[in-house]
Parts: sequence; structure tokens; C-alpha cells
Amino acid sequence: MNLFSTKSTSSLDLLISEGFDCHDAFGHGLFQRRLLLLTIIAIFVANSEGALLAVIASDVDHWCRQPPNLNVSVTFWKNSAIPVEANGRLSRCHIYKHPEDPNDTQVVTCDEWNYDDQRAMQTVVSVWNLVCHRRGRLALVLVTQFLGSIVFLVATGPASDWIGRVKVITLIIPILLVATIILCVATTYAFFTITRFFVSGLAICSMALCSIVNFEVMAHQNRPLHVIFCSAMGFLVADLWRGIMGYFEIHWKLKQVIFLTPVILSLPAVFVMPESPRWLIASGQLKEAECAMLAAAEQNNFPLPSTAAFLGRLSAQVDKNRKRTGKAKEDVLEGCSFRLRALIMFGCYFSVCFSLYITIFSSVSRREGFLQIISSIMVFLAFTGMVVVVTKFPLLKVLTACFAALGAVQCALSMATTLNTPVISRALIVVMRPLALVGMVVSIAYTLELFPTALRGTALCWTLGSGRFGAVVACATFGLQQVGREDVAFASAGSILWLSLLAFRRLPPATTVECSKMEASRRVTLREEAVDHMKSTLKHLLPGRPRRSMPSSPSSPASPKAESSRPKSPKLRKQRNK
Repeated sequence: MNLFSTKSTSSLDLLISEGFDCHDAFGHGLFQRRLLLLTIIAIFVANSEGALLAVIASDVDHWCRQPPNLNVSVTFWKNSAIPVEANGRLSRCHIYKHPEDPNDTQVVTCDEWNYDDQRAMQTVVSVWNLVCHRRGRLALVLVTQFLGSIVFLVATGPASDWIGRVKVITLIIPILLVATIILCVATTYAFFTITRFFVSGLAICSMALCSIVNFEVMAHQNRPLHVIFCSAMGFLVADLWRGIMGYFEIHWKLKQVIFLTPVILSLPAVFVMPESPRWLIASGQLKEAECAMLAAAEQNNFPLPSTAAFLGRLSAQVDKNRKRTGKAKEDVLEGCSFRLRALIMFGCYFSVCFSLYITIFSSVSRREGFLQIISSIMVFLAFTGMVVVVTKFPLLKVLTACFAALGAVQCALSMATTLNTPVISRALIVVMRPLALVGMVVSIAYTLELFPTALRGTALCWTLGSGRFGAVVACATFGLQQVGREDVAFASAGSILWLSLLAFRRLPPATTVECSKMEASRRVTLREEAVDHMKSTLKHLLPGRPRRSMPSSPSSPASPKAESSRPKSPKLRKQRNK
């Protein structure tokens, strides 16, 4: 609970761990590139695992099963016993109460179904009868996996700040592998649902911790861009993998095993993931931080004497800060208002995830398969544009613009649903998903930059947990969908997004990294001004002495006074001496 406890936070080093650039400490090279790859794998695995239900629980044609003692053909049974709905299709969930009486139109729900023989074994829906009034069991699986993510994230965040990122990763990934194997052999609905609770929570925790370590070892200038690049690559590869698996017409168990196989790629992180030097410094483990930095410098072919000199300056700064009073830390705690920042980011990430999942769960998105292809193309274009935009504008401005667009699209989607305009609704659905994913990724990058190292694990994990809570709330909108009031869900999402825009006004306009960039630019400007001032001062102090032309301006003409006072040859010099 360090994030909300001033007493426990005051014992941590919130200053030194943020006061240096990793590029000055151990450079940039193989060390960072390896962590970049591990982070992309972790994000890919977490997103693939989250999409498992969409891969193995695809819809399949079904109709009410005929009684076993009724010996008639399937075609005759459908034409005589199953009513026709308003859209002209045969009902999937109802049957005539007395099918033998053609004049009796009273209908009842059925509890047993027949399925399309060609696709029955390709989906888990036909195995566990997850159709009609039992479709809510699919929502229960989703709620269970989201709750698992919340529980594990709430516990993992403080643990990573207390005992270290790598220790938690080393514990999580082996358990994730075992849980995934158990999931692949699950044959009952209850066993499958319980296993999803653990797999979902462990996968997202692994993603969060790898992202934190990757962020904390990057140079200041590359931090936001690398976070966004890793997230974009993880999302896009997971989308591609899901699309590829959707074309395989195989048994759902085999499809599940193949789809979850990439989780094995997470295993190298247990052996090669280094502890974050920033966290070691923040927790007071200077010896361990020194070893970690020297190892990173060696991998990057960075001069070890430079790293040793940097560590010497760092140790001197630590000793200097220990002699200070607690006033500086109190100013950091109260002035930055970490608690207020955390609450705002929790609410904002909740709103963007709620908006994304009600769009995914909407009837338009579920019925139209071609929307997935168009949406994936839009996601790629959105991520490409985001990489360019974040290099030119502060993260908060990008986040504000994204949330404003999301709120407008959600309000328009609510109106389109109310007016029953399916073409406009489909177009807005295609636009909504890329915007929401961009908002999520930028929110994660901004959260990582907004909090110091000693609080970063708790802040990020709890922010992700608030997003999963938004997904749980989105599952409750299935009830609105059943009664035909899906527009209320879209309007609610738009309202929450607009409230988030108001909350952004309490956040700092520039994060730690952006402030360091501005400070570096300011120092360069001041240095240039100081050089110009020194030149002008020397010119006024020494007016009679000849000035040599500066190397930077060889073409500038010499002053007449200097030319007259400078001898042109040895003969002229002798005449002048006489």
C-alpha cells in the first residue's frame, strides 16, 4: 500500500532513482534490445491468452433437438416444429409447444439442441451447450478471467515494489506455464473456468512487470516510444495470430493447444531478465545496482571506467541526500500528489477499457466477421500514426485528444443505435477499436512516466486492474443488449470518457522525461548564450589587441585596426623595430 501511505513511502528513495539517465550510466545496445524482445513476447502472450475464448467459442448454427421417439427427418422437423422469427430465420431457441397441431402457435424454450455437423466439434459452444439462455455461461467465463486479472494485479504490484520485479517474474512465469498446460487438458466447463482465472491473471502480471523493467532501463529520450512500440507490436502480432487460427477448421482442443503454444516463449525471461538498476537504487541496494550497471555496460560495450565514474558520483549523491532532513521527501509526496494522480489514472483507464469491451461485446461487432479484418487494418494504421505523434507532442496532449475522439464516437454510436442505422453503426465500430487501443497504450506509457520507481509497480498494476474492472462492468451490458437498449451502454461510456477529460486537468502537463528533455534543451540554450556573452565581454575588455579570426567563421573579414597592427613579413618587422 505504498502508493497511498505517506509514512511507508517516505522511507523510499524517490529522488536519486529518477535523477539519472541510463544512457549516461551504461549506454544503449544489446542489453536494452534483449529486454525489448522479451517485453514484446510478454505482451503478445497476454493478448493471445485474452482472445482464447473468441477462438475456441465461435458461433455455430443450432436448433432445438427433436424428441428421441420422433422418427422424422431434420428438414421436416424444422419446418413443422420450429417457429420463424421476425427476421425470416428459423428460431434457434424456441419450439412449438404442440408441433403436431398446426393451428397451435404457442412456443416454449428448449433445453437441448442439435448443431451443424460440419462445425460442431470446432467450437466449445456445442460441447457445453453455451447457446440461448445458457449463453450467459460464456459471459461468466469472461467475468472469471477478468476477476483473476484483478486479484493477481492487486497483489503483484506492491510485491514488485517490495521484493523486486525479477523475483516476482521468476515466480509467475513457471506457474503460468503449468496453468496453461492444465487449461489445455480441461474437459469440463467448471474446470475450464477455474483455470482461466489463474492463466489470465498470471499472463497480464507477466506483461506488466516486463514492461516496467523495459521502461526503467531505457534512455530518457526513448522511454515513451519504446513502451508504445512494444505494445503496438504485441497487439498486432496477437491480432495476426488470432486471425490465422480462425482459418483452421480443426477440433477445438487442438486449436486451443496450438493457440496457447507461444506461452513457451515467455520462459527465457526467467533466466535472462535482469533486475532493474533503478529499483535497486530506490530500495537502497547500491552494491547490487553497481553490479547490474556494470553487467549492462559490458553487454552494451560501454566504457567501464565511465560507468565506474558515474557510480562514484551516484554514491556521493546518495550520501549527500542521507544528510538532508525529510523536508525534500515530504515536498515530493505532497507536491506531486501521487494519490490524486493514481485515482485519476485508475478512472481514466477504467473508462477506456469499458468503452473498448462494450464495443467488442456489441451485437454489431459479433455478427459481422469482416469487421475484424477492417478493424485490424485500422489498428495498424492507428499505431503507426501514434508512433509519429508521440515524438512531436507531449503524452498528455495525445491522451486528451484520443479521449475526446473516443467520447465523440461513443455518443455518435449511441445515436446510431437508437436510430437503427446499421451501416453507420458498423463504420463507428471500425473506428472505435483502434482509438480505444491507442488510448490504452498511451495511458500505460503515461502511467509509467507519471510515478517514480519506488511506486511504479503498484501504480501500473492497479491501473491495469482498474481496466479489467471496466471489462467486468462491460459484461453487465449483456442485459441491456437482450432488452434492446444497447444505446444506453454506449451513452454511458461516452459520458465516462468526457468526465475523464475533466480529470486530466489535474494532471501535470509534462512528465518526468519530458521535463528532462526541456531542461536539456534549456541548458544548451543557456550554454550558447554564455559563449556569446563571453565573446562580447572579451571584445570590450581588450579593444587594442588583435583578435584572431574564429575557426567557425573563416570567411569573416578582419578589422582594419587589426590589419594595420599585424606585420606582413620579416622585412617589415625589421623596419618597424628601427
